[in-house]
Amino acid sequence: MVLRKRGPLSNDEQWSYDNNKLEIVDNFIYLGTVFNYTGTFVLNQENLAGKGLKALNVFMNNIKQYPLKPSIICQLLIICYLVTI
Repeated sequence: MVLRKRGPLSNDEQWSYDNNKLEIVDNFIYLGTVFNYTGTFVLNQENLAGKGLKALNVFMNNIKQYPLKPSIICQLLIICYLVTI
């Protein structure tokens, strides 16, 4: 896999490693981290925020099923919030 930053890809441009053709991509996910051709982690932050919001939604929909102390619920909500910012 090759992350390429400059201009459009020419028709004859190919990348290989150990006689295997490599795919040219704009971004990819490795161990839960989104790597982008720009070198920034904006997509990674958006991905993490989306996961945090999904977790918060599941938590809020199921909170009535668990007999938790209010202080623990507050701590969990704070953690979910911090993941999304």
